[in-house]
Amino acid sequence: MPKSILSLSAIALALFLTTANAVEADQLKSQGQKLRTEIDETYKNLKAKNALKTSPQGSDISAILLKYISVGSTFDNAEAILKAAGFKIDARPGPHPPGNRPDKNDVGARIDPYETAFMQKVSVWVSLAPKTPGDYSSIAKISGAIFVDMP
Repeated sequence: MPKSILSLSAIALALFLTTANAVEADQLKSQGQKLRTEIDETYKNLKAKNALKTSPQGSDISAILLKYISVGSTFDNAEAILKAAGFKIDARPGPHPPGNRPDKNDVGARIDPYETAFMQKVSVWVSLAPKTPGDYSSIAKISGAIFVDMP
């Protein structure tokens, strides 16, 4: 096969991959925006009903998170969705994180503060658990909550 045909094939493949990556990035951003909208609506409803829970339990939003980030999703995609929703993502733990906590290998994400008011601060926290310690290829569990802290 002539070099010019190989070059055209390589260019076509590169354009296809670039377009596919851009479409995926747009989809992840859209999912993140929808997630944020649903978190905002949930917060407003809980606040109106005076049903927000304080730390350490908080008001569980795991079911909402699972609508946008399914178990088995890649960490990269989950983090992209959370970033688009306004979360700050913590660094992934190293190969041997210290401590004995069962969640020591999880990746945390937060919107902190989500809202502040007189004598209270509201935060949203998410935890992404790897399928095995140190393997951040896919998510085994996702959980999250809206927390109200009062000094």
